[in-house]
Amino acid sequence: MNFKITNIAVELRDGVRLARIIEILLALPHHSLLNQLRYPASSRPIRLSNIQAVLDQLSNSTDVRGLIEAKDIVDGAREKTLGLLWILVTRYGLTRLVDSDDLSRETTRLNKKMDLTGQIHNVYHYIAPSDDDLTERLRLWAGTIARLHKLEMPNLTTSFADGKIFAAIVKEYESFFPKHHQTVDDASFTEKLQAIGCSDYFGKSFPFYTLSM
Repeated sequence: MNFKITNIAVELRDGVRLARIIEILLALPHHSLLNQLRYPASSRPIRLSNIQAVLDQLSNSTDVRGLIEAKDIVDGAREKTLGLLWILVTRYGLTRLVDSDDLSRETTRLNKKMDLTGQIHNVYHYIAPSDDDLTERLRLWAGTIARLHKLEMPNLTTSFADGKIFAAIVKEYESFFPKHHQTVDDASFTEKLQAIGCSDYFGKSFPFYTLSM
């Protein structure tokens, strides 16, 4: 089966791709969860049953009860779907995606850059790598970029809703992108995201504007 995802609002609703994601992140035997599902999921009751099986499996490792229901995913509720994906990434995927030492060094570099601009900031102290503090390190990194671009970032969830901090991150690192991925200075945020390979759906999730400095 092709597990490619081009639209998370549609292609996670039947539970099949979501089940494969969980198999990978939880290091489950291949198809151990998929074999519990019915496919093709041609009706709503089948999709609900599939998603519930996925959530039941996830509840064995992560407490998602009361936070997300099967109908939320089947009905394509964007906030709940993204919330579930965020739970999976923060609980199981961060250490595979982010190098803790690199993140610490980059945050220190950004703080030094902030010193040169005369901005006030909270000093970031290097701490030994630990899986437990990786989310906090991401918050410090993203928060430093936000302050560099005169934005506030109280948390890692609602602060990203309007796309401004995403735009600040893209702006901060755009000069490091390969030349063929760079865009003109006044390109929209959506155009910048598309240039580095983000899907049209993701790029269009945020308002149209440019981040000028």
